[in-house]
Amino acid sequence: MEVTTDFIKASFDKFNKEYFNGALVTPTFEVSHCRRALGDFRRRDKYYRIRVSDYYIRSQREIEQTILHEMIHLYQSQFNCRDKSHGIDFKEKASDINCKGGWHISRLTSTKGCQVNPKYAKSISRNKSKESYMMVYKSVTGKYFLFRMALRCVNRWVNTLGCRNSIAKYATFTSTHGEFDNYPACRTSCRGTYITEKRFNELVNKYKLRVQENLSCSRKIAV
Repeated sequence: MEVTTDFIKASFDKFNKEYFNGALVTPTFEVSHCRRALGDFRRRDKYYRIRVSDYYIRSQREIEQTILHEMIHLYQSQFNCRDKSHGIDFKEKASDINCKGGWHISRLTSTKGCQVNPKYAKSISRNKSKESYMMVYKSVTGKYFLFRMALRCVNRWVNTLGCRNSIAKYATFTSTHGEFDNYPACRTSCRGTYITEKRFNELVNKYKLRVQENLSCSRKIAV
């Protein structure tokens, strides 16, 4: 099914009455082409926005479920719930809607196995051959984190995280194998995944990584 702003709005109006007693403010509706997130909600002051991706081919029911997911975030924000993410307030509201409507709203919805919209197939082919600029680090608490850096921001990430007191050591590497294609290229916010020590060591061996200790802020590293 094709995702349109008219469909998002019509679904919002219907669900607002059915599950939220018509109490939600009407936000701005947008269609995105994001491959990492099926939908997202944003608030800035009195500005509210719900956006749904058309990157994948999905059924009407699946798209409506994404809209409901983002409406719960709007509910959390509008009524100043204890948390604004996927904590207990989200879980309680999602459970209530699931029981009433037979939905399966969850904290996260995987895009694995989703069929890509044909109009974006060419961009996938072009991106497959691109290099992924990765960073993996170990925090002082012993956790390992892996994320992908935007090319123009590599130096900034290295110089910023390399001297952060919360990071014990880190390494950067470049991959052309395609295994990190689904990672977002981070510019200002660090979005990635926590990995095990075993996975960290696998990356060290596979990419011959030069693991570096915490750097001083004055040290500069070129790409």
